[in-house]
Amino acid sequence: MIRAAFFVVLLIVITASSAFAQQDASGCTDPQLFTRMPGHSIAKCSDSPFEMRRFPVGPIGADGNAKLIEVEGQWRVVAFRPTEGTKASPLQIQRNFQNAAKAAGGTVEGSYPEWCKLQLDDSFKLGNSCTESGTTLKFTKDGKETWVFVDAFSAGQTGYRDGYT
Repeated sequence: MIRAAFFVVLLIVITASSAFAQQDASGCTDPQLFTRMPGHSIAKCSDSPFEMRRFPVGPIGADGNAKLIEVEGQWRVVAFRPTEGTKASPLQIQRNFQNAAKAAGGTVEGSYPEWCKLQLDDSFKLGNSCTESGTTLKFTKDGKETWVFVDAFSAGQTGYRDGYT
């Protein structure tokens, strides 16, 4: 088990509707490691002082699963939605976060760019655990690790994922 200083899940919801407010949800702020993509606002956020999650790493095996790394620490979820006129695809968002992580000295620990090829572990408590363009990122600084899972997905007719920790 890895003890991390902090770990976060960033969810980016892509939807056909442009009726979302451009203001951030009350009390929500951007993660320290990333600048949000242009044209996105924070739809929801949640924090917990200590949790455990199993992050997928490496490729998906023949059994349809990726290796899981158990991480404990502070937990934060930030969910972004596009504002009117934003047209980034889930894959484009995934690659944007991967490139930003690499530029900041982080590593890409897993990349899952296809719809529902990877199911997130139940420890993520996100309801529907199917990923669309998910990626696991890791940062190490001063002996402390920060793990991030980004899942960019199209909401379409199903609406917004609820049920975070």
